[in-house]
Amino acid sequence: MSSSQAIAEVQLEMLQRASFSYFLHETNSDNGLVIDKTAANWPASIAATGFALAA
Repeated sequence: MSSSQAIAEVQLEMLQRASFSYFLHETNSDNGLVIDKTAANWPASIAATGFALAA
């Protein structure tokens, strides 16, 4: 594996962890809905909730 491939693997892992972390932090524990954006009073959507279920 070349050094550029190793860097790409590390970057991919960081992106995967950050993406999964978003769903952990933005899922409403009362109803399981996930907001689309981390802005105040932003609505939840079925699309974000579906991505959370897949994650």
